[in-house]
Amino acid sequence: MTQGYTPRSQNEWPAIGAAYPDWLHDYSNKMQVDGHSRIIRWEHTMPSPQDIKSCDRVGLLQIMPGADRENDSQGREWEMRCEIMRNTIIYCRNNPSVILWEAANNLISKEHLSDMIALRDKWDSRGYKRPMGGRSEGPEWVSWMYGVRKEKYRLSIDTEYLRDESPRRWWDSYSAPYYHKEGEYMLVDNAGGWNRNQDNMCVMQSIVYEQYYKARPGTGEAVCNGGTQIFFADSESFTRSIDSFRRSGCVDGMRVPKDTYYANKTMWSNTPELWTENEPSVFIPGHWNYDAGTVKPVYVFASPGIARVDLLVNGIPQQGKQENTFLYTFPKVSYTPGKIEAIGYDTDNRIMATYHLQTVGAPAAVRMKLISHPQGLRADGSDVVLIETEVVDKQGNRAPLAQNLVKYTTQGDIIWRGGYWEENVKKYANRKELPVINGIHRVILRSTLHTDTVSVIAQAEGLEPDTIQFIANPIDATRGYCSELPATLPVAIEPRKEIYGKDLPRYILPADAEQSETDGTAVSATNEAIFNLSTAFPQGARLKNNVQNGDSIYSDRPWKFSQLPEYLKGAHYLLVANDDASTSAGEGVVFNIGKAGRVYIAYDDRNVQFPVKSSPTPFKITHDKIYVNGYPHTIYRSEPMNGGELTYLGTNSWIEKAPEGINNYIVFITKETN
Repeated sequence: MTQGYTPRSQNEWPAIGAAYPDWLHDYSNKMQVDGHSRIIRWEHTMPSPQDIKSCDRVGLLQIMPGADRENDSQGREWEMRCEIMRNTIIYCRNNPSVILWEAANNLISKEHLSDMIALRDKWDSRGYKRPMGGRSEGPEWVSWMYGVRKEKYRLSIDTEYLRDESPRRWWDSYSAPYYHKEGEYMLVDNAGGWNRNQDNMCVMQSIVYEQYYKARPGTGEAVCNGGTQIFFADSESFTRSIDSFRRSGCVDGMRVPKDTYYANKTMWSNTPELWTENEPSVFIPGHWNYDAGTVKPVYVFASPGIARVDLLVNGIPQQGKQENTFLYTFPKVSYTPGKIEAIGYDTDNRIMATYHLQTVGAPAAVRMKLISHPQGLRADGSDVVLIETEVVDKQGNRAPLAQNLVKYTTQGDIIWRGGYWEENVKKYANRKELPVINGIHRVILRSTLHTDTVSVIAQAEGLEPDTIQFIANPIDATRGYCSELPATLPVAIEPRKEIYGKDLPRYILPADAEQSETDGTAVSATNEAIFNLSTAFPQGARLKNNVQNGDSIYSDRPWKFSQLPEYLKGAHYLLVANDDASTSAGEGVVFNIGKAGRVYIAYDDRNVQFPVKSSPTPFKITHDKIYVNGYPHTIYRSEPMNGGELTYLGTNSWIEKAPEGINNYIVFITKETN
């Protein structure tokens, strides 16, 4: 099984964009490896050469795209895409961390996919031919979005799961100064929201990741090989949140880890089949500094290998339960200052892992730490250093609720680039004052062409200041030519204790699997309706047979079909939840039709956007209607389809937000082809 992240190919930092030294590429990419990421999927074109080589150095496997406009192309545009893919293959074919070529981030024709495979065969023909595929029905590997897709004979990876957003500043519903309520988010995508707090985001990560974990290799004949969570670091990409930048990252733009980073690191620690990666672990998100009288849910995340978790507050056990493979919830924990501790046990009741949070004292001081290349800052006009600034108590512990404004003074020949404040990026951009967020932030300084000793002083009102000093070191350069190679972080291959556990027992398909399976292998009782069903609807989709007047329209409404057209009576249909009508996804419902037939969609007339923008099969309006709770739904009909052809439907709010209150669409599948 594989897991990792899908960052933008720019892989930028605040204040300096994509113009940063090689060692900082290593720093960022190694954070992914240290967080137990196994693969990176770049979005949606080849990244910088520095990042490609960095992944080789830090041991991070890569899915390498050519170029994509999230649709198929024709004429000269397709020729250009082929040229870009050719150049990408030639440039990257000698990088051992590149293991997959990605032809497209959306559907392309079989002929165009064949063009891409031919490019691979010509330009990457020696030895192992790295598979060419992507979000199209290719023979070698297939990618997906928003859900599990099981395959028997192809590699299957969800390359953009969990598009939700959560800024670092919102701990939970109980933390000053924001008290951001768990429910204050818009429900979209795969159980997703744009304004989650960190507690809620960690919970959603466990819910979504468990889908892939349960379908991992070793669990049956048809499996999913895992997925990559969209974005690693917060980015200047478009956002749907209240902030001006994308907050889907598990670290912020300055690579300060969020709770979500450690939650993923914990869940990704082990698999039962192969105990080679890391020791089992547990993790409690958040902090232990609350208002007196606070009673709150506490979440504990556990890696595979943990069979039971205890939670103790100052040694007193708390009541809780296991929610899923990775999540334990203790719903009513009373805050008392001191220590909260999680203990994880294996099936033999042996302690396998512990984690604790401690109440921190009042803010007392500012403390700085230098992050740079091990050999120091180069005076080459392009190197940078990061300064990590914390507000700490008298014992040196970070104050988790501190939001103090820190003012900086610099001495020496250095260029200040600063940091960013989530609530108002423009307000503090490139300024020598910046509030900490939950007790910590980072700022960037860039070297000039002059060697010098640089001092940085950090002060905050009422706190003990701090000073840090470093040297901008000379380089061997004459008339613009440098004899020194770019600085990279040292490559350290760490010894590992290889302990191989027993394989899982072979998966046995339940006797009623034909009726119950709906997660990517669903077929009807006659084995001819659909297969490879995938949906972005949080409450899923279930295949129902032989629809008639009087049958339920939705899984969460009492409404029944009436006045069905004769050609739909007896058809198969997908039972979905009407509460999922506001979901926004390009791949709302995706499936292959089992045998020759047609697909029909009953679509609420109140919505102006038809959901098949990306479908490879044309649909035409029939002008027939059915009525759902009094509202007319026009029926659209596909062209005749052969067995195995793909149907690919966006949701109501795909492309643009649908009007409030509209009904979800209804999908029918028939054997009729006239």
